[in-house]
Amino acid sequence: MAKKTEEDAMVNPDNYVKPGAFKTAKLIALISLIINALYLIYTIYQISTVGWDEMMEQSRIQMEQMGVGQ
Repeated sequence: MAKKTEEDAMVNPDNYVKPGAFKTAKLIALISLIINALYLIYTIYQISTVGWDEMMEQSRIQMEQMGVGQ
């Protein structure tokens, strides 16, 4: 989708404010994807080492400390 829009910006630059902003947007999207993938790997690791029940118990305790669900 970004490639099509970038190509359209090259053909019709008057229709876009800053055609160069596509590179920045693609870079930010790539960084976000990498961060999300790392978080997913971390979560899977945590579940496999600590266990689901222990994670839920820790989450419940933290929510109680913050006053959520009272």
